[in-house]
Amino acid sequence: IYPKPEQQPAFMERRRKLGYEMYSLMGIERDDKFSRLNAMKENFNFFGAPVGLFVTVDRVCDKNGWGHVGMFLQTFCLLAVEAGMATCLQEAWENYHGLVGKKLNIPNSEMLVCGLSLGYEDTTAKVNGLRSERVPVHEFASFQGFSSNL
Repeated sequence: IYPKPEQQPAFMERRRKLGYEMYSLMGIERDDKFSRLNAMKENFNFFGAPVGLFVTVDRVCDKNGWGHVGMFLQTFCLLAVEAGMATCLQEAWENYHGLVGKKLNIPNSEMLVCGLSLGYEDTTAKVNGLRSERVPVHEFASFQGFSSNL
């Protein structure tokens, strides 16, 4: 899912920075591997959310199909927020696609994209206030034929 570090060093730098910020808000030191592992394991408890979902896509889908999955996920998450709920997209589940597929009888023709936690935000948890730094739009997209600078 992610590019190799040597292919996109700036991407990896942003990803690592976000991870360090997240663990810091959870009170976990960078060199505390045990606590980091325990925090990571919470993915597999859907962070205590009452609903855990798995999203799959047919293996024959190309980039177009993956784009549709992304649009579906974004719409689902936005609708959840509109309903007063919160979501967490969890790519960590994809690391166990074989186990999840076997346990849930997902056909081999389907590929696990991610897990998704659905519930209510714990506003007392500092980590839930973390907002990732965004790259300016002009660094990853261009708009032709528009008079304004986006």
